[in-house]
Amino acid sequence: MSSPETDILFDPHTLAPWRFPKPGVDYVGRILTTPYVVWRLDANGNPQLTTEGAYRWSLWMCVDTAEGLRGFCIETNPLAQAFNGNATEANLRRWEHDWNVGGRLQLSWTRDGRDRHLYRGRYSPPPATPLAER
Repeated sequence: MSSPETDILFDPHTLAPWRFPKPGVDYVGRILTTPYVVWRLDANGNPQLTTEGAYRWSLWMCVDTAEGLRGFCIETNPLAQAFNGNATEANLRRWEHDWNVGGRLQLSWTRDGRDRHLYRGRYSPPPATPLAER
């Protein structure tokens, strides 16, 4: 059977999405697959475009959480801003490059005065592997 740990082509879309239902709770997950950037698609599978005609982008990965394996995606500014950026291709590609398998994601949110979610996020790299284990 295909799994995130053994299959480099594992698709995080096949997993339930990582959800954050309660405000003020720290949700923690370990990255299991190499993050990758793709075009953001609509319900019909067509690339979404901005009003200026540029492609919209998404960053995808599989994450091991307390609820089990989940697909995780950053494709909107509120979630991207949790990691100090917007959901632009440049930022998503930077995270794609900087975030590694085994790294830890921590997310939480609160409500602002207009009932919107304000996210806080943090990425921690995986622990260094001692030379003797390489």
